[in-house]
Amino acid sequence: MNKRFYFLSAFLMLFWVACDKTDDPNNNGFPVYRIYIDNNFNFLEAEMMAYLSDETGQIRAYRAIPPSDTIQLDVFDAEDGERFDLTVVKITNILAPGSGVADTSILLQTYTQLPSGQQIQLTNLGVLKTTDLKMQLAGVTSVDSLVVSNGLAFERPTQANNFFLHYRIIHGGKIWARMLVNGEHFWRFVTFDNVTSPTLETTVDVNILPSIFGNPSPMAFPFTTTWEYSVDGVIDTATASFFPLGPSLRAPGSPVPVFDAVDVYEPIVNPVFDPGPKPYAGFRIKAYGVDQSPQGYSYYIDQFFPTIPPSLPTGSFDVEGTTLNDNQLVGARCVGDFDVLTISRLRFGTPGITWEAFLRPVDGQIVSYRLPDVPEDLGDRFPYLKNYDFGNIVRVRAEDYQNSDDYDDIMRRRLQADDPWWQMKLEYLGKEKIF
Repeated sequence: MNKRFYFLSAFLMLFWVACDKTDDPNNNGFPVYRIYIDNNFNFLEAEMMAYLSDETGQIRAYRAIPPSDTIQLDVFDAEDGERFDLTVVKITNILAPGSGVADTSILLQTYTQLPSGQQIQLTNLGVLKTTDLKMQLAGVTSVDSLVVSNGLAFERPTQANNFFLHYRIIHGGKIWARMLVNGEHFWRFVTFDNVTSPTLETTVDVNILPSIFGNPSPMAFPFTTTWEYSVDGVIDTATASFFPLGPSLRAPGSPVPVFDAVDVYEPIVNPVFDPGPKPYAGFRIKAYGVDQSPQGYSYYIDQFFPTIPPSLPTGSFDVEGTTLNDNQLVGARCVGDFDVLTISRLRFGTPGITWEAFLRPVDGQIVSYRLPDVPEDLGDRFPYLKNYDFGNIVRVRAEDYQNSDDYDDIMRRRLQADDPWWQMKLEYLGKEKIF
């Protein structure tokens, strides 16, 4: 009886130790470092893969990511608290319209010094809809000017087509158009709410359209160039509801205007006699422009403003290039205080390759980084990538977030990709130079 008791006790003790060892994160049977990746791209959209590398660039874990699936990447021999760099590879095949020629685009994004336990979403954050507005104008003798916010003109209203218009509009559920008609000196406008269908057909009598009597809000840009910009009245970010106030879209190949300021019009009938609440509370302003002067830079902004600002902010930070003799090595000098340093190597042609590395900046110092090794099968498919053959193009961007100075928090938001407005909410401003 005693022998059975001791035998059973010893067996249970061994079982307990075995279970305890399996759950011990410090033993080689259980990974100390693990990240989770959820791939929401299907096989028609992109081919995805990911790998982890250490500070020497050596690959420690690598997996192709099945379409519409979830994987985990483990490093079993990691030390407690050790961090690794994650590189996400996205390969897309593009067929040039009308050419029959297929092109391949490769995007690599390396997120440096990630802690264990990251939850990563690979997804398209686009939430905007596209609607073809087909509108017949009645009561018109002339259309002197027409602006359809975020709309690309397929057919403009003229006397020859009996004042019919067709615009393809990118929107978040609300669209509007303003027009100068019949020789009048004030704008009339029409709005449409809760638009969800791919086509909207209607007839509008311009004589009953409300007029804009309020003055536009002037807004200056940091320099003179061919700006791309959008202004949206923010209604509800949770429901992706915005009111576009920007200009019409430019058709590819059309003349590109050069300007340094714009007037922003709003669909308000008379703000003096009817000062009721607007349908939106504040404005989202996105802009991109390139300063062509010798010391110029590319400017990016995605910020929220309670009112239309008289001028856009420029920030007191900057980046300077460094001389690097190794195609695998990237680096830049940080000038001033900002939150993320992004350094990119670019290759144009077939295949087109973009490799972005997100780094933690250090004010007043040179930050250098050696791009990690390329997985063997990926390098065999694309020798340009295997040899780090990017020519001499290095793109360096300083990114500042007014509502966050935590590098880990910014990277986590970027990787989680669950909020299309995350950059606006963090008040994003970027300056980029090419060396």
